[in-house]
Amino acid sequence: MISEKTFANQFSNFWRETLPNLEPVTRSVNLGYSRISDPVRSRNAASRRDLISESGRRLFFKIWEKPGSERAILLEEALLEAAKYLSDGSVEGEYGEFYCDDSEDIEINRLADWLTRYFDRPASSPARIRIPQFKGHGLISSCSGDFEDDDCLIEMKYVSRNFRSHDIRQVIVYSALKYFEDGARFRELRLINPFLGIEFVTNVDELIYSASGVNSLQFFQRLSYAVSSGEISH
Repeated sequence: MISEKTFANQFSNFWRETLPNLEPVTRSVNLGYSRISDPVRSRNAASRRDLISESGRRLFFKIWEKPGSERAILLEEALLEAAKYLSDGSVEGEYGEFYCDDSEDIEINRLADWLTRYFDRPASSPARIRIPQFKGHGLISSCSGDFEDDDCLIEMKYVSRNFRSHDIRQVIVYSALKYFEDGARFRELRLINPFLGIEFVTNVDELIYSASGVNSLQFFQRLSYAVSSGEISH
């Protein structure tokens, strides 16, 4: 079994064959995003952004789940959970020895506040915003996305670069896993980057047709066969 991120990042033969026009689509995404906030001016090392991103996302959910709780306590819980989640090598040190300095604490809090403002829309509510869970399919193991809001999938990248093709592959994989599970599809897909203050909104039908010339159901069938047949290779 492999993770959905590994599948999106690797298996280049499959992706070239099924989505041959994905690179031009990626360039279009980076020309068509919307700016929704100013970029972050960070004093922290780029190598710590995975930690800041994961901690900020978890802190956001904790604030909404426990609105009257002390922020410092919620931050500590979010940091420990994020460190444990990333302890596969993305974060230096062991889970029990983990620490964060004041500058990183500030950036984590700012990210959680950014997400609170982002989801503070008339169509959104704390009850609807959740972490999407997927059962997996074939060699792809069970996994979770970043946010789901009223049948919209929102994936967050907290980086100083534009969106890349594997970011788009990842939301396509999540869309396929949802379809395999219950035959449903996300109404909308959003890629957000709070670090750069940008957002791109689309849907899976548009992405897949633009990148392949086939409809999403045909692509999902090809993906299902590839991950279930044992014939796929890197």
